[in-house]
Amino acid sequence: WCQRHTGEAFDKDGAWAASGKVLQPLLNVLYAEAFFAVPPPKSTGRDLFHSRWLEERLACVPGARAQDVQATLTELTALACAECVKRYGDGSRRLAVCGGGARNATLMRRLQVFLPDVEVIATDTLGLPAQQVEAAAFAWLARQALAGLPGNLPNATGARGARVLGAIYPA
Repeated sequence: WCQRHTGEAFDKDGAWAASGKVLQPLLNVLYAEAFFAVPPPKSTGRDLFHSRWLEERLACVPGARAQDVQATLTELTALACAECVKRYGDGSRRLAVCGGGARNATLMRRLQVFLPDVEVIATDTLGLPAQQVEAAAFAWLARQALAGLPGNLPNATGARGARVLGAIYPA
């Protein structure tokens, strides 16, 4: 959406979303997607949330301004994340955000609004740069495998027990 309407790959700092207003009818339609009701663990990406998925749902707001759609997409992201924290976060007092979202001031602000009793921070403040969390996770998983130690959390994933993940095949 951002690429098509601004020529930029992403909404830097959430500035474009901040210039729009949330379209509640669109937000309702987007949040009705079955994926949001599925309990974790779960993952998705462009396999589900692609431009055609959005275009099909835009029919409920004919003539919507592009920045309002962007504001609504940012709101959807904040709402979906916050609802998962509320439902599955077990009284969490802190949410450490990583990846590009940690650099999106509008998203971070909306997360804080949805989670008033939770401290919403970027992982940077904990000493792990937001853009390096995935790399650090894979490094930790490799270390666990090399040491013959479990790399999973059965209580988080539903696995039947702790397991060493992956295999090492020397060249």
